[in-house]
Amino acid sequence: MKILCLSDQVDPTIYSTSIASRYSDVDIVISSGDLPMEYLGFIVSCLNKPLLFVFGNHNLTEYDFYENNLEHTMKMKMRNEHFEPEHGAEYIGFKSIYESGLLIMGLGGCMAYTKGSSQYTELQMTIKILK
Repeated sequence: MKILCLSDQVDPTIYSTSIASRYSDVDIVISSGDLPMEYLGFIVSCLNKPLLFVFGNHNLTEYDFYENNLEHTMKMKMRNEHFEPEHGAEYIGFKSIYESGLLIMGLGGCMAYTKGSSQYTELQMTIKILK
């Protein structure tokens, strides 16, 4: 099995017209955070392979939607805003899933250094893992 792992930086060798030929043998794509959703959507549409992702501690524009889907959607409807959250990638934050013969658990975020979103103390992370 070949896994394409992504994190933090948009790679020009991936974000290119040659992605399909260059990475045709990839079975699954895993993104571990801080990448634009449009980039992940591009990868999914070009490779047509499962893409699993978690958020890091930056680039959290769509974090609230994925973490609090119903509440966030209702707020957007009340403000009459359109939001297209799906980019073909599957959010696996603090979930275990079975994909392509692998058991995968998504742990996003980082150690708490301010009181920002997607930051956790060791205790908070332990509780999330145990859930």
